Amino acid sequence: MRIEWEHGWFEMASATAHPALQSCVIGNYLGWTEYTTRLVRRREVASTIVPLIINFGAPYQVFGGADATPSGTSQSSFAAGLYDTWAAVEGGTHSCALQVNLTPLAAHTIFRVPMSLLYNRSEALPTLLGAEGRQLIEELGNASTWDARFVRLDAFLRQRLAVRPMIPAELQRTWHAISHSKGRVAIASLLSDTGWSPRRLIATYREHIGVPPSTVASIRRFEHAIALLDGSANAMRGRWSALALTCGYADQSHFIREFNRFAGCSPTAYLRGFIGDGGGVLADSDRSVDKIVQDGTRSPA
Repeated sequence: MRIEWEHGWFEMASATAHPALQSCVIGNYLGWTEYTTRLVRRREVASTIVPLIINFGAPYQVFGGADATPSGTSQSSFAAGLYDTWAAVEGGTHSCALQVNLTPLAAHTIFRVPMSLLYNRSEALPTLLGAEGRQLIEELGNASTWDARFVRLDAFLRQRLAVRPMIPAELQRTWHAISHSKGRVAIASLLSDTGWSPRRLIATYREHIGVPPSTVASIRRFEHAIALLDGSANAMRGRWSALALTCGYADQSHFIREFNRFAGCSPTAYLRGFIGDGGGVLADSDRSVDKIVQDGTRSPA
């Protein structure tokens, strides 16, 4: 897929993960090449995924969370844990990278570190994976096609996930309850289901996921709202009370506060920067994005 917009163009390729990875990988593998006429800073909102980026171009600058310094943190190939805030990622005028989105439980197994160490921060892939990570980056960079890269990544993830640590059944049940309810589950009911103390539940979540269950629920509710906005931006524009009710917020004010916390802007500002079709959301846009699909049809911003 090739998309042209006012600041340049990008091409994307995608592939489905191996069936053995379906419970570990969220969405498709994505590979992209982008050329822009200026540096582009994208808004990365809070979510319950752990993105793994394997970069073949210039480093990215990450701003936000633990990386919230004036110059940001320079990262080439990296992963980011769960954020309870937003971040901005700025690429060069020419970028080329591959991304896979992992569940936190899968990321815990692959990286073999407590996920609390990645809370609100990004970390270089060689730091997380050592020599295996450096070898993977080199092999994927030398591959001649996106398909070859996806196949190699498949094999790497399956190998890292072959020996999985024991995940408490109580954690899996509560994680799925939060996920499937889109955050609309009472934490007290989760505690009742596990029979654990609040301290034990929170400690287990920090180890395997990175943040407490109450934060996961809040982020999951926000993800539901973002999915509705991304899927029907024009239809949902300005209907904040209806969106708040649909997603389980107490009222419109509650929704707006949470949106600003997790996205770093209002819903209206978010939509102004929304590119769509995998192009992300601009973090510094003060007007709607003008985007044209390569086949000549105009796609709504």
